[in-house]
Amino acid sequence: MKRQTKRRIMALVMAALMVVGLIPTGFAAKAVSAADDTYKFDATECEVKADKDALTGKVANNYVSVFGTVQKRNNSENTQVTSTEIGKDATGGYEFTVTGTATASIVISSTGGSNTSAFSLIDGNGEAVADKKGNTVTEVTGSASAKVTVIYELTAGTYKMVSPEGWKDSAGKTRGTRVYSFEITETPAAVITEYKFDATECEVKADKDALTGKVANNYVSVFGTVQKRNNSENTQVTSTEIGKDATGGYEFTVTGTATASIVISSTGGSNTSAFSLIDGNGEAVADKKGNTVTEVTGSASAKVTVIYELTAGTYKMVSPEGWKDSAGKTRGTRVYSFDIIETTGGERPARAEWSGVAAPVLGEITSKDGKITVPFTMVVGYDGADSVVIAMTDEAGKEVASEVYSSSTTGASVIFTPSASGKYTFSIKAVRDGEADKTGAETKTADFVLPLATSAIGSIYNKGNGSVAVEWSAVKEATSYAVEYSNDGKNWASLDAADKTEATIKGLTVGSEYSVRVVAKRGEDSTTSKEATIKVTKEAQQKWGQITYGNGASSSKDSFTGSANEGKVTIKSASGKLVPASFDGVSFYYTEVPASQNFTLRAKVTVDSWTLSNGQEGFGLMAADKLGGSGWNNSYMAVASKTEYYWNEEAKEVTTDSSATKVSQKIGLASQEKTGVTKDNIAAIEANDTATVQANFKSTSYPLEQRYPEAKNIIGNSTNTPADAGDITEMYLTIQKNNTGYFVTYESADGSYSTTKKYYDTEALERIDSDYVYAGFFASRNATATFSDITFTTIDPKEDAPAEERPIEKVSVNTYVQSATATGSADYEFLFSANCDGTLSIEDAKGEVIVSDVEVKADTLVKPASVTLNKGKNEYKINFTPAEGYKPNGEYSAMESYETVVIDHTVTYKTFGEAGQSIWVAPDAKGSGSKEDPMSIYDAVKYVMPSQQIVLTEGTYKLESPLKIARGINGTADQMIYMVADPDAKTRPVIDFQGLCTGMTIGGDYWYFKGFDVTGSADGQKGLQVSGSHNTLDQIETYHNGNTGLQISRLNVTDTYAEWPSYNLILNCTSYGNADKGYEDADGFAAKLTVGDGNVFDGCIAHHNADDGWDLFAKVQTGSIGSVTIKNSIAYANGYLEDGTNAGNGNGFKMGGDSMPGSHVLENSIAFANKAKGIDSNSCPDIKVKNCTSINNQGANVAFYTNSAKNTDFEATGVISFRTAKEDVAENIKPVGSQDLTKIYKATNFYWDTASKTSFNTPAAGEAVTTVSADWFASLDYSSILDGNKSVAGIVRNADGTIALGNIFKLTDKAPAGVGADFSIEKLTKSLNPTIGTPVPTGDKANTALYVVLIVLSVLALGGVCFYEVKRKKNSVK
Repeated sequence: MKRQTKRRIMALVMAALMVVGLIPTGFAAKAVSAADDTYKFDATECEVKADKDALTGKVANNYVSVFGTVQKRNNSENTQVTSTEIGKDATGGYEFTVTGTATASIVISSTGGSNTSAFSLIDGNGEAVADKKGNTVTEVTGSASAKVTVIYELTAGTYKMVSPEGWKDSAGKTRGTRVYSFEITETPAAVITEYKFDATECEVKADKDALTGKVANNYVSVFGTVQKRNNSENTQVTSTEIGKDATGGYEFTVTGTATASIVISSTGGSNTSAFSLIDGNGEAVADKKGNTVTEVTGSASAKVTVIYELTAGTYKMVSPEGWKDSAGKTRGTRVYSFDIIETTGGERPARAEWSGVAAPVLGEITSKDGKITVPFTMVVGYDGADSVVIAMTDEAGKEVASEVYSSSTTGASVIFTPSASGKYTFSIKAVRDGEADKTGAETKTADFVLPLATSAIGSIYNKGNGSVAVEWSAVKEATSYAVEYSNDGKNWASLDAADKTEATIKGLTVGSEYSVRVVAKRGEDSTTSKEATIKVTKEAQQKWGQITYGNGASSSKDSFTGSANEGKVTIKSASGKLVPASFDGVSFYYTEVPASQNFTLRAKVTVDSWTLSNGQEGFGLMAADKLGGSGWNNSYMAVASKTEYYWNEEAKEVTTDSSATKVSQKIGLASQEKTGVTKDNIAAIEANDTATVQANFKSTSYPLEQRYPEAKNIIGNSTNTPADAGDITEMYLTIQKNNTGYFVTYESADGSYSTTKKYYDTEALERIDSDYVYAGFFASRNATATFSDITFTTIDPKEDAPAEERPIEKVSVNTYVQSATATGSADYEFLFSANCDGTLSIEDAKGEVIVSDVEVKADTLVKPASVTLNKGKNEYKINFTPAEGYKPNGEYSAMESYETVVIDHTVTYKTFGEAGQSIWVAPDAKGSGSKEDPMSIYDAVKYVMPSQQIVLTEGTYKLESPLKIARGINGTADQMIYMVADPDAKTRPVIDFQGLCTGMTIGGDYWYFKGFDVTGSADGQKGLQVSGSHNTLDQIETYHNGNTGLQISRLNVTDTYAEWPSYNLILNCTSYGNADKGYEDADGFAAKLTVGDGNVFDGCIAHHNADDGWDLFAKVQTGSIGSVTIKNSIAYANGYLEDGTNAGNGNGFKMGGDSMPGSHVLENSIAFANKAKGIDSNSCPDIKVKNCTSINNQGANVAFYTNSAKNTDFEATGVISFRTAKEDVAENIKPVGSQDLTKIYKATNFYWDTASKTSFNTPAAGEAVTTVSADWFASLDYSSILDGNKSVAGIVRNADGTIALGNIFKLTDKAPAGVGADFSIEKLTKSLNPTIGTPVPTGDKANTALYVVLIVLSVLALGGVCFYEVKRKKNSVK
């Protein structure tokens, strides 16, 4: 009973202490568990009998057998076994068997205080095994106090722990050895099993016979609809066809890890099918290329191999549910074979030595039916090559194609389809990552005749009065064409078109229907197109055309199907981009409309599919005044794309009031207007003349679908972003030119809702091409749409409705007080801007005027006054009066009001402690800032004063709103503000925005940040943005954010170059794993778009970011940015995520954009293994590269080029480009204009040459060429950092923050002096250690009072229990 009472009392005491947070953490119990494959023995746990009692049988969970003489040795009281003693001369000991690999730790001693004993571990051959120190015999003198631990790393086999046979000490004596304990951790042996399926081995029955049951040695189950497909003679199964919409396929379960190689095609020659591997959660798994859906067009000749690396789980091979091709059709997919290699039970053994793998050999090549089949012999797979590469060169020696084969095999074939007739030569090489390629000993040749292709009729329309115009696609190698036509399908007339691709057939009978076809000819060969039909009309029909052009657009990636004259057109785009503030890249199906005519174009738009990238995808209707070229034009669009606007919740309408709710839809529906480009200024605009663009070009947008302002996406059929409202997949869009101007209309598919945006300029699309307007349908960047129910009409303006009176557009007065509302400094400066001209005055709470009649210019920051604040709240009235008659958007615009706007502005001035003291913050804290009573991080950044330090205690700061250091919260050059991690903490503070919002924004100047992490910003939102100047960020890590990890850019759109962030130092920081949902924008570091002078990145590392390592992009609209310096930094594996996911572009150092000059500097830096280019000018014409190393990037190691600048001025010195992989990838060096080539090519620069597979320099006249060799580097092995594209471990840093690369890429004395990157510690910049002042005093006693109350209550409760126990005891005695 006493024991129970004591336990109750102790429990209550501990509970009371817990309430007030006083329980020592050391009181917490720790659970220790052994893994299933860990076997332990401890002599102290043995049963105690007499000293030297024999130990027999098995121990360590029956894993270890006792043999011979083994005795238990007791303590002097015989109350405890302390050790076991194994017999001398190997007459007793412990035996165990390892089936995989194991680590054995054995604690031993001699048999007495002055005795010496020996110990060995003997293998199955009787040989002593070396321990981790290399000893096969361990001698030890002394007993318990002299215990030693011997550790072994073991492979499969049987082992015995013994005192070795024949061993004698220095006096010639033999003796046993004491074993106290041992622990053996075994990793089971890997079991590798291969499961193969080949459709050709299936039993042949009727075509489309069902396949059921299990295949691949019963490893794979067939489910749903799977049919066997036979050859035309029904003598052989050639493939299996799995049902559409995931209604059939193959299912298997991986218990370890596996590699799956699956060979697929579509279901017919021109069909497109899709294939996915679905996991147990129904999610599509990414293949080795990063694709979750593989689309393939064509059947047997178009087979593709899809390879997956899989972890444990259940998987299904399917044609994905919901997938449709460009025509809106769903279909199954053909599966020819699959090979699944599963590893279970442990790690796979090491690969076979590359030196022992035979080189590849080409077989006999055949050419038939437009294909060249090239067989080869080579081991491809785990114990062979990663892949073989077969290259095809033409008669001029130019490589025109190559095929990569990476499925496990000892021999196979690849197929080439050359694009021209001729003799081709084939060579082969085998590739293994990190090894020298093995090249086949001989090449082989084949003669090839290109099958004459069939032309496609692209346009057929009536020209009126019995004439029909026909246009068709050119056929490769065709020398002439003939147009054949018939009105009965039997008797065909022919019209010779010579070598033209258009013709007009005349004299046809109006009202009759004709079939038309085109015959392409080459000598005796000819092909005939599909027939097109047309009913001959007296009236002329509209002519339609198609073009792919502009910003990033590629005709090879986009396609058009259908015809407007037939009522339906589908546009599938995988290229281009929509850039509202610049020029677009689109695939455009259009008709020419004379500028003298009014017109109406209307169509039903069906959304086939779209994929979110970065808001630059979309589709819709467009009218423009220029085709082709750069993409700059004037245009009107009815567009489904990224849409932003302000929404008045109360009135339920769009507003220009920026204080209203901002709507940002990843894809919405809008009307867009672009104007200001003319014949006279387009050349300057296309030449990136920022002043011309800013003075003339204008782009505006207006939402057309306004029913879902709460939604982020209203368009359905996305591949990766489901609609959260609306789910619109069909709509009607209209663009009309009338006597008023251009009207853009959206109508819901059911006709219940519509919106029209009116533009009041009939000549808006006559500025470039004054003769024609080009109206039609477009798609861009991962969007496919079908346009049907097409109506197109024209009307003479004289016959059209009269022009509507143009209304006055009213614009809200938007004012912005940009100065902080809370501060820890008495000196305060007002910052103000507005969207219109006007005057400003400020008065204090007493009505005293601080400043009056300050001129304000629209969208320009003004600093009207400075004041000295009083402690507490400071009340001000800011009076802004818009300039009477100010017209924000030209003649037909006005402000909603010209009355004075009165803004009540309150500034709270509060300080904590004194100058130089430290303010302490902690997760979820709300105290007064002392070390014992830390405050909120939000309050700290508001009220810190110059020279103070904000100290972040360790832990995770889970924030739900952005952390913003407001503009004006500044330190000074002499008294910076510090925000640093607690130097005594064991872990780094982590600021985690939990995917909820924008991350951290620095608007202040003269801050010093050190030692914390920023992570978890929302998709599309930056992790950390530096918008102030003269700041230092030291040892900051930004990772797993929804956009760029750390970016320098302006704070507000009104900021001019003078306010752009300048002279910031990013020192010894790391940024990795940052990725936006579309893998388009998230860089590691960026200083782009709006950046001033003097920004420096020093000692930074960027890796595994979805887009680029660094991005210094500039664009013509905002002009060149200030020169940025990057030095002592490393970029690697960008374009991939840490798990190897294939993400975005993947340049290492991207040093510009839009061909804008910048004079950016890259110095003493390394780029390696990036997905794209290592050092990329990205069209910036004047970057400077000094002492840099670029190795094994998948694109060019070095790229100096421009897109539109007339002259380049690149400078490079001390550059080493080298490769041990991707040796066929050339540099991209394209100087233009007045470039001094000696600034690029010189003795100290070594560029990669694909012909010689070496890097060499350009020496001065009379000097020898120097070639780079591998021995220039201490090590080129970076497998400790990367496994393929996957992250193994991050690059470590020294204690002073500098990068510690060790021997990787370190230059030896074989390299010339003064070239390449040198990461010797004396070359690098060390981090600083800011001094932490005394903590500010605790200012809030409320918490102390609370603790006192809780303690009193706990004592009273304890007393109550004691009283209860005493009373209960007395009652029990009675």
